[in-house]
Amino acid sequence: MGTLESRHADRVFDAVNEPYKAASADGVILNSWRRCLTKFGLDPEDRNRAREPIEQHLLEVRRGQMENLRRVARPELENLYTQIAGSGFCILLTDAEGVVIDFLSDQGSETDFRKASLYLGVNWSEESQGTNGIGTALAERVPVTVHLDDHFCTGHTQLTCSGAPIIDPFGDVAGVLDISSPSSEDSRNSQRHTIALVNITNRVIEYTLFHEQFQKHMMFRFHTRPDYVGQICEGLVALDWKGQVVACNNIALRLFGFTHRDEAIGRALCEMIDCNLADVAGSQTKSARLRQCSDSRGVLFHYQLRVPEFASVYSPPATDAGVAQASKEASTADSGKVTLGTIAQGDMAMAYVVNAAKKLVNCDIPLIITGETGSGKEVLAKAIHDASARADKEFVAINCASIPESLIESELFGYKGGAFTGARRDGMRGKIAQANGGTLFLDEIGDMPLHLQTRLLRVLEEHEVIPLGSDKAIPVKLNVIAATHRALSELIEEGTFRQDLYFRLNGITLKIPPLRERQDIEFLIHRTIELERLQASSAVRTISHDAIRALLDYSWPGNIREMRNVIRVAIAMCDGEEIALEHLPPDITSSCGQNTQPGPAVATAMADAMPHADAPPVVPRRSMPSLQDAERDTLQSMLGECKWNVTLAAQRLGISRATLYRKMNRHGLSKTGS
Repeated sequence: MGTLESRHADRVFDAVNEPYKAASADGVILNSWRRCLTKFGLDPEDRNRAREPIEQHLLEVRRGQMENLRRVARPELENLYTQIAGSGFCILLTDAEGVVIDFLSDQGSETDFRKASLYLGVNWSEESQGTNGIGTALAERVPVTVHLDDHFCTGHTQLTCSGAPIIDPFGDVAGVLDISSPSSEDSRNSQRHTIALVNITNRVIEYTLFHEQFQKHMMFRFHTRPDYVGQICEGLVALDWKGQVVACNNIALRLFGFTHRDEAIGRALCEMIDCNLADVAGSQTKSARLRQCSDSRGVLFHYQLRVPEFASVYSPPATDAGVAQASKEASTADSGKVTLGTIAQGDMAMAYVVNAAKKLVNCDIPLIITGETGSGKEVLAKAIHDASARADKEFVAINCASIPESLIESELFGYKGGAFTGARRDGMRGKIAQANGGTLFLDEIGDMPLHLQTRLLRVLEEHEVIPLGSDKAIPVKLNVIAATHRALSELIEEGTFRQDLYFRLNGITLKIPPLRERQDIEFLIHRTIELERLQASSAVRTISHDAIRALLDYSWPGNIREMRNVIRVAIAMCDGEEIALEHLPPDITSSCGQNTQPGPAVATAMADAMPHADAPPVVPRRSMPSLQDAERDTLQSMLGECKWNVTLAAQRLGISRATLYRKMNRHGLSKTGS
């Protein structure tokens, strides 16, 4: 008779090497043991796997990144806890890597769970801990119970874990919900009730996440049974303004008879079912009665179509009534004033930014906003200021890259009268003093001269500023928001940015995605058209299909700033009610393979702008129709290499999934049509 460790190890080795001896282990457990031995090189006799939680500041970063999941899941965790309280089990919520980011247990029993490493910050991935309810649920993407010696490592064979993956609207694993006990004496079969509770709770979390993520989209809610519509077991399909599928849940896939999301996402819903969404959306009422439709197999569905309040902006208005309603909504939005509530319109990255910003608006926490030039960093900073209790105070913005180095010191700190030649007799208040009680926005902070970084750090630490030429300190209360398009970590390594200033400014970093990667780009285009046409009192009402396609296919190196300028010019050039392809500049139209020769309106404007009458005429670039073919071939080749895994193909191409789906749709690429 060997030791407990050796007997357990022999069982694991026998099961992996001679599966016929593993009658007591199911396929999921066997697969996990195999991974632990051959892929991760773990030792089943190990009783001392590294179980220490990650450092607290790293845990807080992870919890911040998963704030949306934690916020949605927390009420469900508390409800689940009421059903298992006093049973010796705890509830764990992890991120997609298996690190515990939330935890609930009986009061007074935290010590027992901590000893078993069932606690915040511990990494329960298979690679870290071997077979377990969390790591194996992540690896297999299915609910799993790992009971006692189902665990790979001997040190965990006293645990019982039941975990299930939480799937996000795009089919990716967002995290794991797990119920575990450090010393359960129940049988494995007795855990069926536990895993059932976990599964039900997961459904509610996934259902809520989907609705929250796509609250600004049209939502097609359906089932074969009418009483299931409106329940957590309904199929959910999020649609863009054209009626194309943006996301769907697993139930919708099953109801449609699909195996993968790629079979649905990017397709028009009307291709899959026989209903006219435009008619349904136009007749929506508060009662939202159930309707019926069928798919190509003849399966009858009962459905509701939820239309967001701003649907008239989401879809190009086709009637005078639609235009009037869109105008009314735009007017009530303070003629284009951007708020935290209007910044994110369905983009996942921006939704995280906004949710984090809302929690920070009245906290004394500095933040850094990063993003490419023109992506809207100052707009976000102003929206944060306007949403805070400081809204009635000054929002003072200074661009550290645009002010000459010789002037930036006086601009920031101010000066006493006569401090230097040319100074005002009565002196000048600096930007820091002007922002007292309000918000100081330091744009392009990475370009601030090094010696001024030292002075700024002193101001932030001591909460007072000394103007040039003065020895009297002025008390200031500041909320500082910094922004940059540069990598501050690289500047720190180069010695051009102070590390201590970085840590003082970086309470949290919010990253704005570039326009080309945003999932709500279509909405942004239509909203910008609506706001710009109102500001210009233009007769423009809509935009042609070719023009919107060109805007969607363009890479937007100048981001939102460039898009606003393009749309502003297009509205000015348009003499009718519809923006057409000819009203867009050649750089835009070439992105979709269209003839890049400008239309009459743009050509006239270009000619008028020429400095001399005898200047040579503008020669438009030749069209390059072969670009379309080249792009199509590249996409098709990459999709083929990735076996039509759109997520993997997008990663290799360096573009977002939303962009890839748009390009696939434009080129008519699909797995079935390849």
